[in-house]
Amino acid sequence: MENHEDYNIQGIILSLEQSPYKLAFITALLAGIFSSIGGYFLSNIQAEHVMKAKQFEYRILAYQSFLEKIDRKKSPLISRLLSIGSLSDAVATDGEIQTLENDIFKLLEELNTQEAYWMINNDFNILRLHGDIKTREYCDDILLLISLRDFEINWNKYPTKVQTYYKNCRKNQDEGIAYGWEEQISGDERLMVIMVGKLFNTLISHMNETNR
Repeated sequence: MENHEDYNIQGIILSLEQSPYKLAFITALLAGIFSSIGGYFLSNIQAEHVMKAKQFEYRILAYQSFLEKIDRKKSPLISRLLSIGSLSDAVATDGEIQTLENDIFKLLEELNTQEAYWMINNDFNILRLHGDIKTREYCDDILLLISLRDFEINWNKYPTKVQTYYKNCRKNQDEGIAYGWEEQISGDERLMVIMVGKLFNTLISHMNETNR
């Protein structure tokens, strides 16, 4: 059986050698097939690169648009939240703690939490559409905080400083430890405002890193 197959192969080769037109035709045919296959895969790779480049371009534009929206003049609420989130790391004395407490109290006096939720949620739409997975998660977590549902957040994905601050605040609140000279707001409200500020800072840092 093997000898018979060998003879057939040898016969085909001999036939092709004797007929250069057949050999040229088959060579051209095979070259066309391989060229088509190569062109198909190459076009797919090129299309994928173009798509990724476009996604990156849209992401940068989305981040720039969001950062423009939260400018101090355009969005004083987010600007104040960012400031409180940053200041919370710097307070040390009772006086500084009380000042921070007073700032949060004033913010909450002027703030309609439900309106703030929908305003920030609306600002996040562009990030949900073009942002990466982390960006979308940070947006969702900020809204969970505003809804006082911090227990639903996976804090392990955040920087150690953010995790530690949250755990300490939650522990102090659960143990009833006083905050500053005179408490003016509930522990849940304080935790919400400070952690929203911290998560906004984390979100902006992440956007700046991914834009490089």
